[in-house]
Amino acid sequence: FKDRQTRLNAYLDEYAFVAAALIDLYEATFERVYLDRAVELTETLLSRFWDEQEGGFYFTSNDHEALISRSKSAFDGAIPSGNSVAIFVLLRLSYLTENPRYLEKAEKTLRLFYDAMEQNPFGFSLMLAALDLYLRRPKEIVILGDPRAEATTALLAQLHREFIPNKTLRCVDPKRGEKVPSLLAGKTQVDGKLTVYVC
Repeated sequence: FKDRQTRLNAYLDEYAFVAAALIDLYEATFERVYLDRAVELTETLLSRFWDEQEGGFYFTSNDHEALISRSKSAFDGAIPSGNSVAIFVLLRLSYLTENPRYLEKAEKTLRLFYDAMEQNPFGFSLMLAALDLYLRRPKEIVILGDPRAEATTALLAQLHREFIPNKTLRCVDPKRGEKVPSLLAGKTQVDGKLTVYVC
């Protein structure tokens, strides 16, 4: 992209890495626009890069220039592979949006590369971390309260200082009529104060 013009199609890595960053931004700010944009990019991943026969994501899109072969890399080197990051995106979005389709695609991709991970675990560090998230499921932290209130920002500052692997973080403001995740069915704020549920 230069001088407001694009000349080449983006690759798997660009879509997956930006979608992952947008999810991080959402969990840092709770601005819904970041989550919505991550979902848009993920839908593009699934429509343009997904292999319907075997699962997993090709490096190039289906509207890319014609190639002899479309590669499907999963090896995590100095930079994680697009497939590894895409699995993380799918898993995190499956919990944040409660869309089972994302979990299904993540499962299929993990199955596709399972034998390779077993034979050479050192080459699949991030994908193994994604497998760990899939097997253990995330620690789902939901905050009920105004995300801009002083008590909420203080709590979030503390949470962001802690290393909590395999977590998802959401903040729902009941006063704004936001949809409460299904895991909180029947649960509300305690005495109208900031309330945290960890599932």
